[in-house]
This record gives sequence, structure tokens and C-alpha cells, in this order.
Amino acid sequence: MDTTITSTGGLKVSDYTIIRNSWENSTILDITVKESDSYDTDATPTLTYSSTSGRLRSSAGTALAAFSTKSQDRANPVAVSAAAVDTNTAAGIQAGDKVVITFSEPVKTNPNIAASNINQIIPLNNDHNWKDGSEKIGSTSVSLDNKTITIVLSTNTSSPTVSVNDSVHIYDGEDSITDLAGNKANITGNKVQITGSF
Repeated sequence: MDTTITSTGGLKVSDYTIIRNSWENSTILDITVKESDSYDTDATPTLTYSSTSGRLRSSAGTALAAFSTKSQDRANPVAVSAAAVDTNTAAGIQAGDKVVITFSEPVKTNPNIAASNINQIIPLNNDHNWKDGSEKIGSTSVSLDNKTITIVLSTNTSSPTVSVNDSVHIYDGEDSITDLAGNKANITGNKVQITGSF
């Protein structure tokens, strides 16, 4: 392609505003768009090009033909919040208290989160633990819209050590949380602090 042409004329990305274009090489054009006001890691916008208003052409001078193509979801889901939910009036963690983790898009777990793997899939900082003194949790569930994971706590023998202000990390290994397209959440840069109260 003729990399001297960087005009956005003719190019449109559905639901987004193009900020700039830059050629990575003679066959790859990077298109930068303005971020959405909401979390959109599952967005798959359509890229269209109009040969009438566009000036893109090959290095030999052949005009680029009009096209329309839908993008693929290659973005990793991220945890955007984690909130403690006190289900009773007693101070501290009681059986039935919850932590609700909200994600940027619908997610799934593979395998399901259970007492046997919760500290691996959703590790906490400070060496804290989701499990009670008998190595149990109450339950875990994914919401109907798949955007939240709720962890119900147990207090058999003793309470778990998870606490408000702990950082929740998202593991990206073999057993992991992914979006519906299979993109894994990433422990390296993805952590959220637990807010709310028990």
C-alpha cells in the first residue's frame, strides 16, 4: 500500500470515532479510535471503507476497493470492581456474607470455581484466603448476564481471612476465567481492591 496516505477519509468504525491512522508497514494500517465511556472489551465493531470518499491505494497506484468487515474479540476481560456484601448485622465475616466481582464483559470459568481451586483462580494478596477453617467456601455463582462472579463465604470452624481492602487478582493459567470468546483474564495487570464491608 501507499503508506504516504494516512487520511481517515472513507474509513469508519461502527460506534467509534477514529482519532488517527498510522502505517505499521506496507500491509498493516493501525487505526486508533476514541475509547468508549463504558467497558467494551467484548466489542466487535465493523470497519467499512468507501472508495468514493477515501484515497487509499496500493504502492502501484491502484485504488482500494470498498469493503466492510467485522472485527474479532481479541481483548482480555478485566475485573473492574470487587465489593463485600454484608448479609446480616453482625460485625465481621459471617456465613452467607459475599464478595461480588464485576467484569468488563461476560465471562465464564473453566473449571467452575470451588474450594479446591478458588485461591488459585482468584488469589488474594497478604496471603489471605477465601476458605474457612475447614477449607470450605459457601458457594460461587456467575450472574445471568455473566458479568459478575459471586463468592458466598463460609465460617465453619473459623472465618476466612479475606478482608476489605484486599487485592483480588485474576489468574491466567490453565484453570482460568475467560470471556465468551476464550480470551483469558490476566493476573499481571488485573487486580481490584475489595470495597464495601462485611
